[in-house]
Amino acid sequence: MTAAVHAVRIRAEVRELQKASAVIPCIECGAEYDNDGDGDLADALAVVRALVSAVCARIVRHFQEIQKQN
Repeated sequence: MTAAVHAVRIRAEVRELQKASAVIPCIECGAEYDNDGDGDLADALAVVRALVSAVCARIVRHFQEIQKQN
């Protein structure tokens, strides 16, 4: 995979990361006022945080691949 292809994929990953990161404060705010105690919002927050971690890991792998090629 060329550096240009990695760059395109990194940009796509960053957009996904931005979207997921934007949702976190909304879920956290909702979780503060979640009185039914079913934990749905806490579960949603955990899923989004896991998604953010996974995207970050993919971005790092893309950069590592670019460095290997240089």
